[in-house]
Amino acid sequence: EAQRDMDAVDQRLQRALADVRLPTTAALLAARPLLPADIALAEKAQTDHTTQAEALRKEDADLQRELSTQQRRQQQLAAVGEVVTAHSLHAARQQRQTRWHAIKSTYGSDPTTLAAFEPAQTEADRQADLLREGAERAAQAADSALRIAEASNRRSAIALLLADASAHAAQHQTDWLQSLATAGLPPHPPAALREWQALRAVAVELYDRHRQLEREQTDAAHAVHTRTAVLAHALLAAGYSNAAPAELETLLPQASTWLRTAQDTAVQARADAQARDAQRAEHTIVQSHIATHHATLATALAAQTIWTNRLYLPTGSSPAAIKARLTELAALDVAHAAHTVRAEAIAQHQARADNVHAQVHALAALLGELAALQQMDDFADRLSARLARAQAHALQASDVARRMAAAQQQDTAAQQRIAASHASLQALCTAAGVENPAALPEAEDRSSSLRALQDKAHELDTQLHLATVRPLADLRSDLAGRDGVDTDTERAAVDAQVVQLEADIGLASAAAHTARQALAAIDTSAAAADAREQMESAVARLRAAVQPWMQLRLADSLLQEALARFRERAQAPMVRLASEYFGLITGGRYPKLVVDASAERPVLQAEGTDGRVIGIDAMSEGTADQLYLALRLAALELQRDNGNALVMPLVLDDVLMTSDDTRACHIFQALARFAQGGQVLLFTHHQHLVQVGQAALPDGGLAVHHL
Repeated sequence: EAQRDMDAVDQRLQRALADVRLPTTAALLAARPLLPADIALAEKAQTDHTTQAEALRKEDADLQRELSTQQRRQQQLAAVGEVVTAHSLHAARQQRQTRWHAIKSTYGSDPTTLAAFEPAQTEADRQADLLREGAERAAQAADSALRIAEASNRRSAIALLLADASAHAAQHQTDWLQSLATAGLPPHPPAALREWQALRAVAVELYDRHRQLEREQTDAAHAVHTRTAVLAHALLAAGYSNAAPAELETLLPQASTWLRTAQDTAVQARADAQARDAQRAEHTIVQSHIATHHATLATALAAQTIWTNRLYLPTGSSPAAIKARLTELAALDVAHAAHTVRAEAIAQHQARADNVHAQVHALAALLGELAALQQMDDFADRLSARLARAQAHALQASDVARRMAAAQQQDTAAQQRIAASHASLQALCTAAGVENPAALPEAEDRSSSLRALQDKAHELDTQLHLATVRPLADLRSDLAGRDGVDTDTERAAVDAQVVQLEADIGLASAAAHTARQALAAIDTSAAAADAREQMESAVARLRAAVQPWMQLRLADSLLQEALARFRERAQAPMVRLASEYFGLITGGRYPKLVVDASAERPVLQAEGTDGRVIGIDAMSEGTADQLYLALRLAALELQRDNGNALVMPLVLDDVLMTSDDTRACHIFQALARFAQGGQVLLFTHHQHLVQVGQAALPDGGLAVHHL
């Protein structure tokens, strides 16, 4: 069991040595690991060198762009006309002064000098006039020259710093490798060395375990040898060759026991001999089987050698390596099949894209907008707007048609009602006893007058029955001798009495109400006290609830204010940077992004150059994808600038699929700006995008790798 444990540990130790790529345990023990602090210090120094070189390269790229800008500015200034500076003016005047001194020294004796002086004076005056006229351009030219000189000097300094940084990095790498060689360590980078030392620690632990098992096995063997010697000495001492006679009686039974034991041992020996013969025969058979298996193994090894050669593996590779290579070939076959499927899918997508482009061209030809195909997204936006208007017009037309059908139905119904009305009118004329409908209004007026008189008579009869129960004949006889004036006088007197009685009734009602209130005031019941107690309790509850309500109200106001400030603080840098990227991607069509906070949830909108604001729902698919890309770039740049994220590559897969060549050119420029602070990897299967990117970016800004 100890041997099995030691063999297992030895196998693990050999695997650990293979992991750290050391031949023997002596090499393992000879290596002197570095401290984690030393590895961290070396890793930090390497990172600092890389960061410093990257910053210098970025600054050099910025200076290169500034140089290009100032050189173009000088060319533009020179294209307008001659640029006169104070230096050129001073040179012209110096030349004139030289000529003037020559004139004074040789006045009148050298006509050639006099002839050369006048053009020099004219040139100096012309330079002065041009300087006065183009002072602003001269100042710009001088400023451009100064900036070009400063940028050139700085680039030279950066080149020296880069060379110095490269030398320091090389020296640091040399020192690092020298320290590793001195310590007997492999030439790994700091991060890889840290992992290697962890593997070495495992191997050292296995080596110590193996040594401990060896010591335990040595101790066990020594113990077995010691006890074997003791047992042999005891058996020799058990012969009793010099035993006393008195001990024979006790030794005879023991001898008999030994004899029986010897006989049993002989029987067992014969059985063992037979068993050994059988084992020898079986061993012979096993040897023949082993020879057969060796022959089979040799054949298999020959076949394996052929396959290792076919698989480009080293001779004597293990079955595990062959199996791994076959697994890799199977994976390659699967990848090839997947690649074939993807290629077919790409071909299908390309065919669909070509079909879409053909349909777009046909549609543009039908609509007369072939000139607008340079901006596919704009063309799609206009077609979308035009389709929306056409759909609106179609809806209006269907609505008008529906209303027209309803109007026709109403007209038919109206014609039917007119015919029915004519029939009814003719029947009314017949009933009214007139010949034509024109006489109906007069007959209707007469009928209305008669009906009003009948109603008035009925109303008067009702009033008369309410006023008295006397018969109408008696009333006529009583009123026969009286006139209307007397009746009006009596009626006025009665009305005055009625008014006086109504006033008396009002006074009595007020007195009764006052009496009831006084009676309620002197009521001895506890209702008033209960009401007062309830009122005081309500006031107390209200006072107790006012303070928490005020606190909650104040807390709500503070939370709303804090939320608004947080949104402004968190969104402002993000929206500003995303606006810059989106304006760059869209070629200045949408230079600004705004946040509409009037809704329940804030909504991001894009503001165009014409001041029109559109939401994401109104954007085309390509524009929406470009907005998403701008937001991604802005968020990653903010995280990178704040130091909250590692400088890791940005991996993009076919982000230009919904963009035309113009937008793709703008997106390349936006990615180049983002790449100033980190690496950008763009995967695409469109070959023409390589030419677009090379045309959009300066030399060295785009590296192409074909997979």
